[in-house]
Amino acid sequence: MVSIVALVLAGCFPAFDWRESRPEGSGAALLFPCRPDRHERSVQVAATALRMQLHSCKAADFTFSLSVLDAAGPLEVAPLLVALRQQAIGNVDGRAAVLQPPAIPGATPNAESRFLRIEGRYPEGRRVVVHAAFFVKGLRIYQATVVGPGEWPRGESLETFFDAIRLA
Repeated sequence: MVSIVALVLAGCFPAFDWRESRPEGSGAALLFPCRPDRHERSVQVAATALRMQLHSCKAADFTFSLSVLDAAGPLEVAPLLVALRQQAIGNVDGRAAVLQPPAIPGATPNAESRFLRIEGRYPEGRRVVVHAAFFVKGLRIYQATVVGPGEWPRGESLETFFDAIRLA
């Protein structure tokens, strides 16, 4: 009887607890389904070393993240967007479907802004699906990503994460 009650109660609580977040220093507002952690590190994008802010959390086997990098000048923005996309595909040895450009309020129009759906595998062989939006505001470059096994939980909307992104 106790196990039946536990199963019923588990079904009443959503896998995602959507909350507004304004990650410090990002210039963005968005919804995360969990409380994001903030990390900062140096990364190589193409041949350029950059400081990257990463705001991420995990809910129901999915990782939600917002990465933020700053280009040194306007001529670096488009090549860095292309390199970030290529790295995202390469990280999971994947194949990408290019979808519509992301429509992010406050973003600077850029011909290299893209929304991708990437199917690939982790190094140990598990299947992974990556949904990623690449966009900019001025010299700031963003990558919003949802990474998971590909089977989206019933009753949840992947668009909740991406459609809520706003840049100040």
